[in-house]
Amino acid sequence: MSLINQALRKAQQDRAQSKTVNPAERAASSSQPAAAATAAPSSGAKPGVIIVVALLIGIIAGLSIILLNKPNAPEELATTPTIEPAPLSTPIKSTSVTTPTPAATVAATTSAPEATAPVSPEASTTPTASESKVIQELRLAREAAEAKAAAEAQMAAEAEQKRLAAEARAARLEAEATTARLQAEANAARLEAKAAAEAKAAAEAKLAAANPGQETINWIAQAKITGMRLSSSGNKVILNGETYVVGDTVHYNLGLKVLAIQEKRVLFSDKLGKKYMKRL
Repeated sequence: MSLINQALRKAQQDRAQSKTVNPAERAASSSQPAAAATAAPSSGAKPGVIIVVALLIGIIAGLSIILLNKPNAPEELATTPTIEPAPLSTPIKSTSVTTPTPAATVAATTSAPEATAPVSPEASTTPTASESKVIQELRLAREAAEAKAAAEAQMAAEAEQKRLAAEARAARLEAEATTARLQAEANAARLEAKAAAEAKAAAEAKLAAANPGQETINWIAQAKITGMRLSSSGNKVILNGETYVVGDTVHYNLGLKVLAIQEKRVLFSDKLGKKYMKRL
């Protein structure tokens, strides 16, 4: 801005000097040759060129200040009054320059951006009371559903364990019943076999009693009695060279024993209770 003011002062001084020239100097200047007359305009055009250059420098300096200052600089520059150069006495046709108004240029180039309210991240992420209530209800519902699912799973597991235990118990009872049945059948078979054996033995004994053993009969027939003594202390018999009293076994394989010793005969009995007699 100081450059603009200096340029304006210099232009005013030049105008004042041009107005104070005396008539003699004007006449002398008018009587000069045509070449000098033609050169006058070029000398008078120098202040106008200086003014234009000063204006351009001022515009450039103002734009630089606007770009470097704060955002509210366009308003301050817009209020700055426009300084127009004073009119010159001699018109300058060849050096006329149309310059734009600094305020309009500044307003066009540095339009202030629209003010936008800053968005706080906490305000955008903080839930409201209703949202918090809904979130709390959803959380409680989810926890209730999870607890119900866990209880149902536990009940299902317990029911499965009870079913498996019942099946195992039924299988054990069935196995025990089968074992008891098999044991009873085995006992019955054993009793039947024993009864059959006893019946067979009884039948054989009965048959043997009805029919004396031929081997026993043959042995008694071949036996020889060589002596006998009867006394109150006990009777004795000599059979095949051996002395026997009542109750002695005379043949172990046949089970033959002395049953009685009498005066002319000796009675024998075998293991079946069958009786035999041998005379002297």
